[in-house]
Amino acid sequence: MKQHGFSITEFMLAFSLVAVMTATLIPPLMRVIEQQHEKVQINNAINEIYEGMTLALTTHWGRTQCRGVPALNLTNLINNYSVPPDVTALYSPRVKFLSASSAPFNATALAITFIAPPSNAYRLANAMNKKNRWLTINGNNITLTQPVTVIDSMAQRNNYNPSNGCLQR
Repeated sequence: MKQHGFSITEFMLAFSLVAVMTATLIPPLMRVIEQQHEKVQINNAINEIYEGMTLALTTHWGRTQCRGVPALNLTNLINNYSVPPDVTALYSPRVKFLSASSAPFNATALAITFIAPPSNAYRLANAMNKKNRWLTINGNNITLTQPVTVIDSMAQRNNYNPSNGCLQR
């Protein structure tokens, strides 16, 4: 009579093969999942910080009627402009409003600088959403700069005073 099924040796061999394959595939898969999670986190932080900076800038412009640069830091954005506090956990972000040397009273761009872990600056930069933003890498510092529209209507253009950067009332 012929016996059907697997012997214990065959079963152990198949089990060992599956265990070895699993052990070799799980670490790379976990790294991919971790990198995807990091990408989502960094892009959410970037978007939330830019939204807070834009709100701070437009609030300042509305209050002063001048296109100048408000004095802000990340703590102020968190406390006053709805930026969630968890953005500080990612790569020590720093925020800055930029203005051109030819028109120092006008805000021209919003910049966020992240300090990447050693030797990971390019990997992190590749994960960032660069839509309408300039990316620069200087050592471990990654800076994303987003331009700002100072004058966005014909009425503003007609009432803009370039000598002081303010709209005439």
